[in-house]
Amino acid sequence: MRFVYCFVLGLILSVRAWAIPTLTGQVVDEANMLTPENRENIAQLFKTENINNVILVTVADLQGRTLKSYLAELSKAWDLGQEGYDKGVILVMSPGSVRIGVGKSLEHVLSSEKSFEIIDKGMKPLLMKGDINGAAMVGAKGIVAVFSSRQAPNVEESPSGSSWLWWLLGFVVVVGAFVYIFKAPKTAE
Repeated sequence: MRFVYCFVLGLILSVRAWAIPTLTGQVVDEANMLTPENRENIAQLFKTENINNVILVTVADLQGRTLKSYLAELSKAWDLGQEGYDKGVILVMSPGSVRIGVGKSLEHVLSSEKSFEIIDKGMKPLLMKGDINGAAMVGAKGIVAVFSSRQAPNVEESPSGSSWLWWLLGFVVVVGAFVYIFKAPKTAE
């Protein structure tokens, strides 16, 4: 009978209740890593740019989880974005690690490469200096910049009105070359 009690007690102790913070706004500073002023500035940045599906979260203790699994739990619990679409972005900061989680419907906008660039080139140098508030702001601005460029492309980056003519000309040249090279030789009768 003791074995059963020990087994049940072991199961109870081994099951961890992962604490998911309550979604209170676009900045959830669970670890109190950010200054109140910085929290407000980041939240205002998201509101000013009209980006509703981006959340910045700080967490003090991952309780043995990886940042990736923690992001998955947050995403599932909070169900960001529009109903039926996985359109959320979560920037998670914990002591010693940072990660950007992007919903599948937004991966074409905020790719893994862009996320890596925001973290590696923008946030990590500040984190190495101990500037957590600066890193959080740079991460938020980097995400906003990606979405802003998607919403309002620069005139220089948008294709010109006559670009379809070049595509058509290229297509005709390729098809013409293909026909010329592979045409059947005429035989003399």
